[in-house]
Amino acid sequence: MAAPKSGPNAKRADSANQKRLARRTKENMSPDMLERRDRFVDGLILGLPKYQAAIYAGVPTRSAHKEGCNLFCEPYVQERFKELREAIEEENLITRKELILNVKSIAFDDREQGGARVGASGLLAKIMGYEAPTKIQAEVEHKGGVMMVPMAGSVDDWEAQASGAQKQLKEDVRS
Repeated sequence: MAAPKSGPNAKRADSANQKRLARRTKENMSPDMLERRDRFVDGLILGLPKYQAAIYAGVPTRSAHKEGCNLFCEPYVQERFKELREAIEEENLITRKELILNVKSIAFDDREQGGARVGASGLLAKIMGYEAPTKIQAEVEHKGGVMMVPMAGSVDDWEAQASGAQKQLKEDVRS
């Protein structure tokens, strides 16, 4: 697979494309260009991937992948994204509803591998409060007694107790 022509992993940092992108600063762009980049950054802040943020900014779907990568490499976009991301208060990073929707999308996505879906389902159950109780009841009443083996005592004691429990069980079943 060929290395990308732009971005930090470009074949050559001094490529014509990298030089062109580096010139896209606030001072060198028209108001329309700045508006598109601001919408792109807004899309990124909303949590969209680069190509969807490019579509959100008005880039045609056909070229959204390439243009999203190019936009993201521009100095103005980098500065604006960093500035807005730093300005977001921690409480506003993600709402409970957004978290639930994100985890739900992973839990029910058929394309995800089993481990991711199981983990997301467990997290979703925990968030929603559907976890099974972890405390085990201290007193458990055992009706039958036939299969219960006492922890202490001799084999003869156990045999006598089991025989009595069997007789009681037979009587309970018949009545």
